[in-house]
Amino acid sequence: MSNLYLSRHGIWYFRKVTTLPSGKTKDIKKSLRTRIKSEAKAKVIALLGCNVSHRTAPIEEPITLDFYKELTAYLKSKSGNVAEREMLSIERYISRYLSFTMTPKSKQQAVKFLDSLDVSIGTKNKHVSKIGAFFHWINNRYDEEINNPFEGLKAKDTQPVKEKRAAYSPSQIKFLLASMPDLEIHKQWIIKIAIYTGMRCNEIVQLSSDDVSQIDGQWCLSVRDNKDYQRVKNKGSIRAIPLHKELLPFVVYAKSKPDGERIFPEFKVYKGNCAHYFGKWFTRWKAKNNLPEFHSIRHYVATVFKTQGIELQYAQQILGHSSGSITMTVMVNR
Repeated sequence: MSNLYLSRHGIWYFRKVTTLPSGKTKDIKKSLRTRIKSEAKAKVIALLGCNVSHRTAPIEEPITLDFYKELTAYLKSKSGNVAEREMLSIERYISRYLSFTMTPKSKQQAVKFLDSLDVSIGTKNKHVSKIGAFFHWINNRYDEEINNPFEGLKAKDTQPVKEKRAAYSPSQIKFLLASMPDLEIHKQWIIKIAIYTGMRCNEIVQLSSDDVSQIDGQWCLSVRDNKDYQRVKNKGSIRAIPLHKELLPFVVYAKSKPDGERIFPEFKVYKGNCAHYFGKWFTRWKAKNNLPEFHSIRHYVATVFKTQGIELQYAQQILGHSSGSITMTVMVNR
């Protein structure tokens, strides 16, 4: 229906363009005060004075959607506006749902799909958001109402943030360091850098030899996105981190690599993620040794900063957080 207009706030409007005697056009808009397309269509019919009981309305055939084709168009519409890693996540979540059911518009199927996921509440809610946004996008493309089957399915996560990912304990860190001689040298350095800097896994594995340099006489690691394979989580992630004395031998290792090339080429880039294969290896290795996940080393570093009285602004800058509240409320295990 050409008289319908959806605002950026999700409210439907009646819209009509009229030509004035002067020849100029005037755009008339009136809020229909509803977010439901079918209600909006009924209100437009009333505004236009259409009495459907006085005439035979054409029977509209229900549209048949090719959801995989819609997904391709949806991803194309977001291309260039969304980071590559997020695009892959969106595609993975939606494809997972479409392969689960033959009736994607069914609320019951959406509920069954979420129940089938063996993931945390937070990850389930991510599925609800990403797949729901897809259905909302489809709904805006057709006159027929395409309901979002995931609407209202977000679950309340009652688990405290700090309990979701426990930090490594000092004894577990000692075990990691004691295990170094049994590991290949490139794996040793990745783990050591995490312990002494708190860097994210991908930030470490994507380092190039020119990311190791002296700044004001101090050797530092630079986290940036200068290369096509480098990614940063946010603007606060771009930073220079002074090297701990235990990491100074790493300078020699890094500078032995070709200038400007990756320091850890042993782990190939997979869909824009340099740390993908290292992460798979570490997941298997830590399971054998009953250790937390790799990211929990980062929580250990944040906890050390807190207990040693490092000022929040410095801890935030070294860890690459967008705000200090993340550093203290999420990362620190008191």
